[in-house]
Amino acid sequence: DGVQIGASIPKSGTYRQVVRTTGSRIVVVDDDSVKIFDKDGLQKGATIARTGQNRQAVKLDGDRVIVIDDDRVRIFDEDGAAKGAPITRTGTNRQQVVVCGGRVIVIDDDRARVFDRDGGAVGAPVTNTGSSRQRVQTSKDRIVITDDNRTEIFDKDMNVQGAPIAKTGTDAQVVTVSDDAVVIVDQDRTRIFDKFGAQQGGDVMKTGWDTQKVRIEGDRILITDTDQVRCFDLSGSQVGAAIPVTYVEEYDVLLFEQFFTIVDDFTTVTIYDRDANQLGQPIAVGYGVQHVQASHDRILVIDDQDVRTFDASGNQLGSTITTQGEPWAQPVCFVQGSVETFGVGCGGMQQFAYGDARMGGTLTYEVYGPSSALGMMGLGFEAFATPLDLAAFGAPGCHAYAGLAITYPVLTDTEGFAAVQLTLPGVPAAVGHELTTQFFAVDLSANNLGIVSSDAARTAVGEGL
Repeated sequence: DGVQIGASIPKSGTYRQVVRTTGSRIVVVDDDSVKIFDKDGLQKGATIARTGQNRQAVKLDGDRVIVIDDDRVRIFDEDGAAKGAPITRTGTNRQQVVVCGGRVIVIDDDRARVFDRDGGAVGAPVTNTGSSRQRVQTSKDRIVITDDNRTEIFDKDMNVQGAPIAKTGTDAQVVTVSDDAVVIVDQDRTRIFDKFGAQQGGDVMKTGWDTQKVRIEGDRILITDTDQVRCFDLSGSQVGAAIPVTYVEEYDVLLFEQFFTIVDDFTTVTIYDRDANQLGQPIAVGYGVQHVQASHDRILVIDDQDVRTFDASGNQLGSTITTQGEPWAQPVCFVQGSVETFGVGCGGMQQFAYGDARMGGTLTYEVYGPSSALGMMGLGFEAFATPLDLAAFGAPGCHAYAGLAITYPVLTDTEGFAAVQLTLPGVPAAVGHELTTQFFAVDLSANNLGIVSSDAARTAVGEGL
C-alpha cells in the first residue's frame, strides 16, 4: 500500500546499493559491507564488512547468504550467523562460486572445492591441470568440472563417476549437462556419457568445418554440424536419419519439449518431431528471419513483417499476421530470455553477446579492443540508472554501466579479440533476473587512466528462447 516498513537504509559507500531478496530476508550490498534484514527492515546479525578492495558479491541459496570478497568466501545463515570458517582464496584472482542442490562450489585459479551449506568441506579439492580456471556445471545430482585438459564427473558427495575424460583436440572441451547425460564436445567429435561417466554409443565425428553444437532436452540430444543435424537418444543411438542443411548457425537449431526446429540458410524453417520425422512442409521465411519460439504445442515463426503460428504437426493455425514494422511476438505461457547490447564503448572497444538466455543456457560474450591487452569482463546484477562517467578519473568518453559484482580476467589476442562463456543457473529461481556485462582493457596510450571500456550487454534470464 506504499507505507514504508522500517527505517530507511542509508548507503555507506559512494555508489548505489544492490538489493537481493530470499525467503523472508532482504540483503543490501554497499561498497564496503553487506547487511541482512528481515521483511520488517530489522537488521539480522552484524554488518559483514568487506575484506578486500572491491565491492562484495552475494549469492543466495534458500536461507543461506554467501558473501564473496577479493580474498575469501563466507557462508552465513539468514540471521547473519557465520557457517563454518572463511574459505580463503588459494590463487591470485577473486574466487567464483556456484550454488546448487545444497552445495557451495568455490573455484580458485588452481582448484575447485565443494562445501555443504554449513561450510563443511565435501570430498577433496579437484586440482586444475590446465592454465585457465576450471568451469563447473551442475545437474540435479551431479557436479561436472572441466579444465583445459579433461572433464570429470562427481556426485554431490564428490565421489568420482568414471574415469577423467581427456580432450581429443587442442581447445578445451565444451560440456553440456542434463540430469541424465553429460555431452562433451571436442574439436573433432562429440561424446555422450551417462551420469555415471560411462560412454553411451560411439564417438560422433565432426563432418563440417566448425566445432559441433549440442542441445539436450529430456531424452533427446541434437548434434549440429555445419552440413547436417543428427538426433540421438540418451543411449547414444541415432534417432532417425541425418538431416542435411545448407547453412545453420548455433541458434538456428532449437530443441523443444515436443519437437525441434531448424532454420536453414535464412530461407526455411522446418519442424521435426523428436524422432527426426519432418512435420508438415518447410516454412518459407525472408532473409531477415528473426526468431522461432514455442510452447509445448505451439510454434511462432517471426520473420520480416510476418507472424505465423503452427501446431506441433507443422500445420499453420489461423492467418498470417502482417505488421507495419519489424514484429515482436512470443507465447504468453513463459518468460522470454533475451540478450542485447546498449551504451557506447571508448577506445574502439565493442562487445558482442549471443547465446541461450534461458535457465541452464550458455552465452558467449565477445569483445574487440586493443591487441594483446590485459583486461576483464565485469558482471553486475543491475545496470546503473545513469552510467558512471569515467572522465573524472582520466578517461573521457568512457563509461561504466553497472557494478562489478564478479570479474573475469581476459587477455586479448593479436587481433584484439577475447571471449568469456557463461552458463546460467538451471533453476526456476533464475528466471526474471538480469545480468549486465562490460569489458575493460589496459591501454596506457588511450587516456590518463590507461583504461578503455566497451559498450554493455543486458541479459534477461528466461524460461525459453
